[in-house]
Amino acid sequence: MQEYDVVVIGAGPAGLSAAIYAARRALNTLILESGVAGGQMAATNEIENYPGVEKVGGMALGERMAKQADRFGAELKYETVNALQKKDDGSFVVRTESAEYHCYGVVIATGAAHRKLGAKGEDAFAGKGVSYCATCDALFFRGKEVAVVGGGNSALSAALYLIDVCSRVHIVHRRDEFRGEERLGGELAAKQNVAIHWDSVLEEVRGKDSVSSMVLKNVKTNELSEIAVSGVFIYVGVVPTAKLAQDAGVELDQYGFVKVGEDQQTCCAGVFAAGDVTGGVLQVAVAVGEGTIAGINVGTFVKNKKKELKAE
Repeated sequence: MQEYDVVVIGAGPAGLSAAIYAARRALNTLILESGVAGGQMAATNEIENYPGVEKVGGMALGERMAKQADRFGAELKYETVNALQKKDDGSFVVRTESAEYHCYGVVIATGAAHRKLGAKGEDAFAGKGVSYCATCDALFFRGKEVAVVGGGNSALSAALYLIDVCSRVHIVHRRDEFRGEERLGGELAAKQNVAIHWDSVLEEVRGKDSVSSMVLKNVKTNELSEIAVSGVFIYVGVVPTAKLAQDAGVELDQYGFVKVGEDQQTCCAGVFAAGDVTGGVLQVAVAVGEGTIAGINVGTFVKNKKKELKAE
């Protein structure tokens, strides 16, 4: 079993920030990530609302954060965490598919996954025209008509990205105005190759081997309409990736997000959480702030715990 002071689970902006601050306190810090550095941020084409940064790609920002964590001494390993267990002495064992790690403090920064809409045909055509990541899959639809379902910032940003690649972008929103920033909505309204379907929901995705059309329902008139598209990008919120925390006995709120105090500590002493997995405002700047708080406080906890164990 490998020994660390702190194990951070997740290498998104929250996890990397926590690792930076823990490592800066001279704590032996390990980051475990099952995907890529940056988490969901890495799938964002452009970030332009992060303070001090005019515009940057999400993957590039994730790589910068990972390099910074490495510079302060944090170690990053790409492994999937399967279990978190608290020992009788208050320390922890973190198990992955290939190793076990012993530590005195844990930061859970496992983020959130894209929420599925539940429309007919959504699962059947996943990866065959249905996507949850415009920056990942846009080039498969170069010169074709696609749809974006949703009206928040993520949906609007995805639509703006797709506009430069696709011949036409249909935006499907169940309300009569967007929930996202007015600036993004204004940019979309000024584009020529955009069609906005207000008061509408996606009823069905149709096709044979891949997506060829979608069926929309107007929520006010119940009228159905079929529109030819080659791709459907779904942006209707996220679901917290909190099973690991729940299995470890960490308390979740009514929506499935990890409950934390002002110090980002969970109900389990020594286990902290930060970022999208805790809910709230799901923004990079917020995740960084929460990760910073978690990193500082897990550092204090670990130093005190080690003193306590040494005194025994």
